Amino acid sequence: MAVSKEHGELSGHCASEASSVAVGDLADAPVPRRRFLFVDDNAFIASAIQRVAGACGFDVRATTSAAAFRERYREEVPDLVGFDLAMPGGDGIELIRFLAGEGCRAPILIVTGHDRRVLASAARLGRERGLNIVETLSKPFSVESLQAALVRMNEIVAVDRRGR
Repeated sequence: MAVSKEHGELSGHCASEASSVAVGDLADAPVPRRRFLFVDDNAFIASAIQRVAGACGFDVRATTSAAAFRERYREEVPDLVGFDLAMPGGDGIELIRFLAGEGCRAPILIVTGHDRRVLASAARLGRERGLNIVETLSKPFSVESLQAALVRMNEIVAVDRRGR
């Protein structure tokens, strides 16, 4: 399945039908389920990411605005974070500043439909501000690439918790 912001459509099989070892890896995650907070102004993409991450065993909170994301973050600090770079009313660069100011230690996934150089620059900025930018995805992306990103992020959370 590919997720595309421009066309607002999913192609291929649905997330619940995805046959990937990655889903099985996350399904064995210890309880309680890890909290994943994600924001994308395109409700369709936010919903698709919510379904895939939920099928992977995460407790997902998807929002469609930077303001709602910030509010949710402050209500309950998530274990993993993801956001789109380009959103009206608060873009990903502002969210990088916000998360750095909050002292966010969670693994972070950045997605965008922008050029890969923009994505790389945003990831670099986040790392320079002390954020744990683990994954980046360019839109459109496949369910399998999203699952792989979530597996890597989940592994980092597990290692961090064991190290405490």
